[in-house]
Amino acid sequence: KIEDFEAYEYLVGRNEQGGAEWLSGFGGLAREYPLIDEPVSENTIFYNEYLGEWIIAYKNNGKLRLFTSKNVSGPYKRVAQIAMPGVEVPLYGFLSSKELSLDGGKRIAFIGSSWKPCYNTFVFEITLEK
Repeated sequence: KIEDFEAYEYLVGRNEQGGAEWLSGFGGLAREYPLIDEPVSENTIFYNEYLGEWIIAYKNNGKLRLFTSKNVSGPYKRVAQIAMPGVEVPLYGFLSSKELSLDGGKRIAFIGSSWKPCYNTFVFEITLEK
């Protein structure tokens, strides 16, 4: 089914009970549903066992921003903005996943990319506290 585009489902909103609403194929892809109320690019979203919540993470103005929600469909709230002192290369695409979580999700690895002075990737780790 990986080649069957109509089999893919996209999060398109929340139903009346607050649960996720999904739509498959081009209809789902074309429907916009913002999860957080600010401009975002190259974000990552995954479930974190330690917090028992979904996490959205992305980098903006040199800081890693984290948002959490009990439901994949939201609502999300910003819970952290992490400065990265000592990082002297321009980074983008801070990606992570459940598989990059350690210690039951308490530690999370993020992969950031840079194009200067040459293309490279870097691994960063954060430790969560409840």
